Amino acid sequence: MFPNAGIMAAGAAPSTPYATWLAYVNGKSGVGSRAWGASNVIATGLYRVTCNATDSLSTHTLYGSSWMSTFRLQTGVTYTSRLIQHALPSELEFNAQRNAGKIVLVEFGGSVTPGPALSRDRNGFLSTADGNRSSTLSLIAWHDEAAQQVLMSNPYAGTAPVPYAAADWT
Repeated sequence: MFPNAGIMAAGAAPSTPYATWLAYVNGKSGVGSRAWGASNVIATGLYRVTCNATDSLSTHTLYGSSWMSTFRLQTGVTYTSRLIQHALPSELEFNAQRNAGKIVLVEFGGSVTPGPALSRDRNGFLSTADGNRSSTLSLIAWHDEAAQQVLMSNPYAGTAPVPYAAADWT
């Protein structure tokens, strides 16, 4: 289900404090970092993103969607904030992550042939239709404060959140 062979769906997980998740993500090898704002070219792979409550989202755009769709990656056009907003399961969860300045883990899949240009209204943001979409977001993992668990989903496939599992996660 997930391109990263070490990440798989799992059953119920024990309570996990955010500090444990933070230490894990910051210590995970082979993980890049992405800015909250306008993205530059993003290669496939895992990235950590720090959510930012002080950055106004009013000028942040997204062409296509990270939710059950593809999107365009272009400097000054695609904002990581909007990719995360569409990828998380609800606007409430997006706002919780953003307001707390939490770190989320995302995995960009490979390029795909662009399909029809779609806009999507998800989690309080309407993205713009565009024919140049070619990237996917195949994983988002975050610490859910209310559940005190780390959850993950595959936004491209539209899967429901499940407890995070990876070969190096305990």
